[in-house]
Amino acid sequence: MKSFLKENFVLVLGISLPMLLVIGVMALQSLTRAVTEPPQYGVLFTHGGSYASKQSFDFDIQDDGQLTIIFELGDNLNENHLRSELEMTLYHYDPKEGSVSKFKLEAPKDFEKDREYSIEAPSALAALRFDDSETSPDGYIFDRKARNSSGGLFTEMFGYRRYRNDMALIKGGYTHDIPDAPSYYNTQFIGWVKHD
Repeated sequence: MKSFLKENFVLVLGISLPMLLVIGVMALQSLTRAVTEPPQYGVLFTHGGSYASKQSFDFDIQDDGQLTIIFELGDNLNENHLRSELEMTLYHYDPKEGSVSKFKLEAPKDFEKDREYSIEAPSALAALRFDDSETSPDGYIFDRKARNSSGGLFTEMFGYRRYRNDMALIKGGYTHDIPDAPSYYNTQFIGWVKHD
């Protein structure tokens, strides 16, 4: 065995070092998950429509934490994209339940351009109060995973990169996936759900 190791030292080193590196990284990731408290605060965000629809639907958190939604379609918006500008999907993710609720928002019927309309918040969200701080009280941010995941060290070493742009809750080196999360494109953070 010793003679084999001496004769094939470079080969053994070339095989064992990458394996040890992968094992070390996996252990570090597991440790990060183990010592990081899972997210405790729900998050509210929107997805869909076009860039213009983000301007058409305005979401605001009042001082008392209540969500208000205003719709206003500007006179200068492109008529070819009118349908996408009249709809928006509102998402509420509850990390404790691991569930995502979706609410479709639509423009008022017979609306007039350059006029503000108050849109009633979905009944399931009416009793909730929100905080629009960028960071949740327990230290998470709502961001896309692409910054933190390129397929892992193993795929990086062997030349295969898998790009994911899904949204997630991120704290330090820990990423908490949101089930069926939309891509970051046309996604807008609104706020964190306050606890009583």
